[in-house]
Amino acid sequence: GAGEVVGFFAAPGRGLISGSAVTDANGRARASFAASCAVDDFAAPIPVLAATLGREPFSDTNRNGMRDPGEAFTDLPVDAFLDIDGDGSFDPAIDVLVYDAAGDGYTPGGNGVYDGENVVFAQARIVPLQDGELPAPTATSTATATATPSAPPSPPPTATATATATATDEPAPTATPEP
Repeated sequence: GAGEVVGFFAAPGRGLISGSAVTDANGRARASFAASCAVDDFAAPIPVLAATLGREPFSDTNRNGMRDPGEAFTDLPVDAFLDIDGDGSFDPAIDVLVYDAAGDGYTPGGNGVYDGENVVFAQARIVPLQDGELPAPTATSTATATATPSAPPSPPPTATATATATATDEPAPTATPEP
């Protein structure tokens, strides 16, 4: 729905992404990303993450708009991390924990109970494009990541992150992202 806050995160040292955005009437939030990569690292995919808070999806078998005892639900992970190496599992030496529900470090998987408020997130990888005219090593790429959260029960909450990149000859940003 409209007015939901979506946080955006990018791999540290790979560029700048606007930190958050509010969903529009279509449930979409957009963030701008500017990549800054050394020439030998320019084509390496850049992980990004979009996250928001929402309910876990459930089967509303009686169609009353609420999760009732006995209705099946999807037990989402309680924490969200930016998967830097793209292997699907959290490695504290490589990956970045961006949402820690209990404040106790990363907890894999769900918690076994239905959560009316839980982190809903999606990962994407941006592959910057470089043409032969771009200066090195400060070639810059811009991209837009979109998250589309939706409130349950119908349809279930989702967050999708999609990204596209186009090359430009603008100078690389000099600021660093805040954690």
